[in-house]
Amino acid sequence: MLLVFLGFLALGAWQVKRLFWKLDLIERVDRRVHAAPVAPPGPDVWSNVTADSHEYLHVRLSGTFLYAKNF
Repeated sequence: MLLVFLGFLALGAWQVKRLFWKLDLIERVDRRVHAAPVAPPGPDVWSNVTADSHEYLHVRLSGTFLYAKNF
């Protein structure tokens, strides 16, 4: 019976830890989704791009469609 109780206690602690992880994830995603778009990182900072720093980052791009290169 003690082993079952300790198992349930471990599962409860894991669920609380998971809850805080999920709340942090939701807050990070919400903050980045509603942020204003920024210029994309240039080649000089590509080595510093990580999922933690650039996940769900809105970027602003512009360009010209090259119709001659379409096939």
